[in-house]
Amino acid sequence: MKTVTFLYKYGHPDVDVVPVGHREYRRFEPVTIRDDEYMTWIKSAWGYRFDVSESLVTDVIPSEIEYSPALAEGDITAIIPQFKTPVLTYRAVNSFKTFYPDVPLIVVDDGSQDASTALVRGLPECYPATSVIILPKNVGHGAALHEGIKRAMTRRVFTMDSDVTVHRGGFLELMESRMIEADLYAIGMMYWRDYQHENVYLTYVASLYDREVYFTLPPFVHDGDPMQQNMDMAAVYYLRVECFPITDYVTHDEAGTRSRLDPAGRAWDFTGGKG
Repeated sequence: MKTVTFLYKYGHPDVDVVPVGHREYRRFEPVTIRDDEYMTWIKSAWGYRFDVSESLVTDVIPSEIEYSPALAEGDITAIIPQFKTPVLTYRAVNSFKTFYPDVPLIVVDDGSQDASTALVRGLPECYPATSVIILPKNVGHGAALHEGIKRAMTRRVFTMDSDVTVHRGGFLELMESRMIEADLYAIGMMYWRDYQHENVYLTYVASLYDREVYFTLPPFVHDGDPMQQNMDMAAVYYLRVECFPITDYVTHDEAGTRSRLDPAGRAWDFTGGKG
């Protein structure tokens, strides 16, 4: 089963009821559907868009999961790459450590060579269980993440963008418990990729991965979409990934490197090229 929330009918933002097939669904009210229904909806919902700023589809209902904070201790390393975003990076690190002071954190400076590099160097003195990697040149977001994953010593790695702010704890425990129960490769923020690929896409924005499985797949890279090759091969191997309502716990401002270098940002298309 999956939970889907319709945000609006494309071209008609003021319509409160979204018709799909022979049924109608109210905006902003999550509905539970079968997996096969979801696939049918996505392929036929050319007149609708979903808000990518929140979890579009989730297999997890947090209120129904019992978790222990101890689950996240000792088995997870968080990794935050940054490139010339000192204010955002400080906010991301500070917010994460506010809720998870003892979870190991690796901050990777991707060849910034500016004031943000100095900030990163000083983080271990301010926050416990924090280490840094200073790359001599810019290798790109995905490759920087890969360096952090190589340095981690835990079974799981939680990847987090420097423009993400944590405002509520408990998500690492829930994600970890879900991975143990469901034998997943990864869980976190997920988008429908596009009509051609016909598979979902787990992003590195705020997601938890099985580090051992990661090393059996193509690594995150610099060129293009850093996770494309990794996700494509995971699909070939039928490795399971799952969406988690992470935006109940964190805020993704999308104000980092991508926004500065590409002011238009990236438009995630859920219309199959028909919208």
